[in-house]
Amino acid sequence: VSPGINLIEGPTGVGKSFILSSVKDDSRVRRQFPTIRFLQESSYETRDFLIVALGLSKAIADVFASTIEARSLGLKSGDFDVSNGSKLCRDCRKSSDLKEASECDVCKGAFLSGLAGAVTYKDHRMVDVLRLSIDGAVELFGGFREIRKGLELAQIFGFNARLFGERITDLPLGSREALPLIKFISELPQSHALVLLANPLRSLTGGSSVGSVDLEKKSAQLLKELAKAGHTIVVTDNSGCLYEVAKNVIGLSGSRAENGSLQIRIKK
Repeated sequence: VSPGINLIEGPTGVGKSFILSSVKDDSRVRRQFPTIRFLQESSYETRDFLIVALGLSKAIADVFASTIEARSLGLKSGDFDVSNGSKLCRDCRKSSDLKEASECDVCKGAFLSGLAGAVTYKDHRMVDVLRLSIDGAVELFGGFREIRKGLELAQIFGFNARLFGERITDLPLGSREALPLIKFISELPQSHALVLLANPLRSLTGGSSVGSVDLEKKSAQLLKELAKAGHTIVVTDNSGCLYEVAKNVIGLSGSRAENGSLQIRIKK
């Protein structure tokens, strides 16, 4: 495993994912890299909202829980976590509609249950935060790296939906498929991790071979920046955009199921 971006190419069924799993489980690799992160190929089918899909609900809840007002009321982070349905107003959580929450007789528009709904951070209640666009959330939480990083990655991919507005499945195909990659990258340590990615660019189009060149270029550039930050990346994909930024390219042919007939060729 060499520093930089290591691209593994080959047809479907040749064993690319098997190689990634083998690298992850190799004892020599584990001694070399104390931190290993593996993003397996997956399509994004959740009905979650953007704040949950980006993994930001807990981090934002922590910000509210750290306020003097929240501490004086004995409130904890979990009281502000909108991914926990039990913390939402019992009437509002039936629809998760912020428009209906503003007219709710139970929570009086606070959306959260109990005292948490009235707590503010920089004059914003949690319900006000949920109405923010990605751009607005970057401005409000710019001082928190773990929140800002995910939001800025979302901006790179062209997201500017409300944090708790449109559901993920209502977003354009391709954009919503980028969410697992965005969340994965935002949760990486700052440097020196071994990053294993199974077909991250193919997932952007839900498995389509057509794909979006713009999204592919943005993804490839992100991986290049991760490599510059000190991460070692091993990625399987058949993308020309990744080929351009890869330091090493390994081509596979044959089949690992054919008694050792797998052919390995160094292409770059």
